[in-house]
Amino acid sequence: MSRTPAVRMGKPYENTPGFYREYPVDDITIWASKDVVPDKPGGVVRIGLERFLLARDITISGAQVTVREL
Repeated sequence: MSRTPAVRMGKPYENTPGFYREYPVDDITIWASKDVVPDKPGGVVRIGLERFLLARDITISGAQVTVREL
């Protein structure tokens, strides 16, 4: 089973300790769910910022989310 990866601004919720990995990059911190993996073996997950006029959107590519069976 898989879900579509999503990206949003802000820190993870306080009630989710240990669920995210922290990646400091330049002056920002990226928090990625431990369930986010490259969409193909040896692939790279890319997170970027697109700008159009005054709007900014965070983008993600090359990723998939795996859901563990309970």
